[in-house]
Amino acid sequence: MYGTTLCGKYWYLDLLEYLLELGFRASESVRCLFMRVDVDGTQIYVLNYVDDMLYYGTNTDKLTEFEKRLKARFNLETMGQAHWYLGTRINQLSNLDIELDQSRYYSAVVKKYLENAGAPKITRHHETPLALDFIPTADDCSKTEEEARPSASVITLTTLHALGPLSI
Repeated sequence: MYGTTLCGKYWYLDLLEYLLELGFRASESVRCLFMRVDVDGTQIYVLNYVDDMLYYGTNTDKLTEFEKRLKARFNLETMGQAHWYLGTRINQLSNLDIELDQSRYYSAVVKKYLENAGAPKITRHHETPLALDFIPTADDCSKTEEEARPSASVITLTTLHALGPLSI
């Protein structure tokens, strides 16, 4: 069935049914995110996109049990601690914070859309989207409705920048 038109749908429905049996609930806004909070306060989160799954939680023993139950139900391969997921680099710091970095992804978007459109190549690196001493004034506002409406490439880059290196 792998590779057929509806296999992704049937896999999602099968996984959804199983996760609901295990006490997970699906996110209302992000349909690929499932979460379970146990009575003792421990949490497990599952992200699933087509056939790529990432899970994490607050209790190692419960995560191990969850992994065993998944392996018993589905034919799957575990790959250890995640370093990449869907083009996002995952880095766990020594203080256990997690950094998510999409710089490879948005570099590919810039290369695909802006370089082919003839946009000038700018090699400066900016730590913030605007200079730290920038103070907006009325002169910085758009003069017309047309100027105020961003183009598709501006929307994409704004979104990507907002999703750049994050700490959660």
